[in-house]
Amino acid sequence: MRAKSLFLFILPLIIISGCKKDKNQKTVLDGTYSGKFIETIQNSPGSPNNVMLSLKAGNHTSPGSIGFITTGNGSFKINGQTITFVDMGAYPDNTDYNSTAVLSGLYNYTVKGDSLFLSKTNESNVVFTYKVKKQ
Repeated sequence: MRAKSLFLFILPLIIISGCKKDKNQKTVLDGTYSGKFIETIQNSPGSPNNVMLSLKAGNHTSPGSIGFITTGNGSFKINGQTITFVDMGAYPDNTDYNSTAVLSGLYNYTVKGDSLFLSKTNESNVVFTYKVKKQ
């Protein structure tokens, strides 16, 4: 009887400890995303621009579709809730170029389902926001 009680006490502990999420689990964002880029100056958001970006194995590219502004091409690295983008400066000829939309530097990010939200604030308090959805 005592062994049965001990088993009933230990079993829930084993189940609970096995259900914890691994804090060291790497975030994988690989995929093609499209959505909007918004530049907010002095709390006044500008007009949203269409963006498309592809993330794969630590590299980012702008597929270069007509009607989408380029997000640049280069590499990225995830560290906790931030992503650092390094731009390599190669832009497709068939895209609109807007230097503020090029992914470069440190961004905060959030993933909700198939949506990715990126944002950074520069030294002039201009906020650059990407709201994109995985295709």
